[in-house]
Order: sequence, then structure tokens, then C-alpha cells
Amino acid sequence: AGLPEEEVEAAAQLDVSFATLYSSLLSALARADPLPDGRSLAEPPSPLPFVGLPLPQPHPAASLAAEQRTAASAKEVYRLGAAHAARAKGFLVLDGFVTDHCAILNLETSLLAGLLPFE
Repeated sequence: AGLPEEEVEAAAQLDVSFATLYSSLLSALARADPLPDGRSLAEPPSPLPFVGLPLPQPHPAASLAAEQRTAASAKEVYRLGAAHAARAKGFLVLDGFVTDHCAILNLETSLLAGLLPFE
């Protein structure tokens, strides 16, 4: 009861997307230190001189309190990202998907680099 190759490839690409998301989250966790005045990076400066300007919402990781940005939480994010990357590598093998495979290897490097500040 195997899936067609196109669906397996689409699932592998979805895994790559999730691994990329977790890599971005790790980077955000590492640099989301509170500002000197105690504000989070997610809080806008007060007062905003351009109230009518539609600004994008900050990433949820930017609003995590300092006590939530621990090595344990970073390792959990890393594990999730690494699992998605490994599963994607299982299908996007070097023989046939060279570019995708190399991109996943770079993604694994990014995940490890995101974890480094917590070690």
C-alpha cells in the first residue's frame, strides 16, 4: 500500500519546509534577547509614530520570555527539525535529487548552528 512517487516526493518537500521552519525558530530563539528596557523584541516601541502603517506580526518566537528560551526547548526544536530533515533525506537521495539533497545537508548545518548558542 505504498504511495505514488509524486506523493512521496511532495511529502519529502513538506518535511524540508518544516525543517526550514524549525531552523528559523532556533535562530529566533537564539537572538530574541530582551531589550535593555525589558521589552521583548515583539513589542513595538512606544509611542509608534506611524500608527496607520500595516506592519507584519512578529514571529511568535520573538515574544517568548527569557525563561522559556532554554537549552531544553532549543534541543526539542532541533530534534523536530532534524527528524523532518532526516525523513526528507530518506527520499531525496543523492542519486536523482542532488540539489535537494545538498539543500537538506545545508539545512541540517543550519539547525546545528541554531543550537550552538544554547550549548
